[in-house]
Amino acid sequence: MVKVNLDLPPDTTFLSEVLYEGLLYLINRVSAEINFKEVHFNPEFLSGEYKELDDGRVDRIRITMARESTT
Repeated sequence: MVKVNLDLPPDTTFLSEVLYEGLLYLINRVSAEINFKEVHFNPEFLSGEYKELDDGRVDRIRITMARESTT
């Protein structure tokens, strides 16, 4: 089993939202054991999901980040 510890508190930051949305997506698609502190996945859970990725769509994903001005 692959164990994912849920130590990052869910909040409205971009990182937290991306991580928890990804976990929810995987939990919905593959079998997993869930409790409040961790999620247990089958060891082959990622290989099946990677097979279904559309490379053309993945190549078009762009995340623009902005730097805060120090002046």
